[in-house]
Amino acid sequence: MSTQNNQKKNDIADLRDILFNQLKDLDDPTKDLVKELQKAEAKIGIGNILVQSAKVEIDAMKVMKGMTGIKPSGFIPGALIEPKKLSNAE
Repeated sequence: MSTQNNQKKNDIADLRDILFNQLKDLDDPTKDLVKELQKAEAKIGIGNILVQSAKVEIDAMKVMKGMTGIKPSGFIPGALIEPKKLSNAE
């Protein structure tokens, strides 16, 4: 396996997976509920920060749309900054 395959993507889909897995852990009777709640609170805090940064990234992409040499971070899969298309309507 290559290094690329072993690395986490660290995108919004990963965040969803982590948070849903934490929900499953909270429901698991074999786990220590107090520890799981502490982990869940920490993950929620970090998740909220990541969501806020994604909102900033989206706003930045809207502002930078059409600028050359600007690349998205990859946190939001498929997010592309395409050059503005000029038409007679603009």
